Amino acid sequence: MNLWLPIIIVTVAAATYRILEKVISISTQQSPFITAAIIGGVEMLVALILWLALGRDATGVNVKSLSLAVAIGLSVVAIDAGFLFAFLRGGDLAKVTVWTGAGTVLILVLVGLIVFREHFTPLQWLGVGLGLIAMALLRVG
Repeated sequence: MNLWLPIIIVTVAAATYRILEKVISISTQQSPFITAAIIGGVEMLVALILWLALGRDATGVNVKSLSLAVAIGLSVVAIDAGFLFAFLRGGDLAKVTVWTGAGTVLILVLVGLIVFREHFTPLQWLGVGLGLIAMALLRVG
């Protein structure tokens, strides 16, 4: 499978996700935690259906993968609740998304360099710098 197809799928899904979070936060005053619980329930149901449909067995489950999956789940709840709180407090869709995206890139660049010993080309470093500039310009604008 071409690498671009999953990137396109994730990008379109993430944009749709953020737009719908903004819509739900301005159209209802529902608790972000209830919304996150519903999102998690749907996610769990779809994952279970796909697991059953694809006939995967559970023999690959171990304590390490289970604990990492729980940590990812907690991260997802924090992401959902954080965005919903930001939108409930009047945060702009574009600005909040750019700020969190740029912040995430910075953290992941540092983790990639320090923990995973990844390397960046000068052009990639330029991209990181442009992300920082975009974040700063949105802040002052």
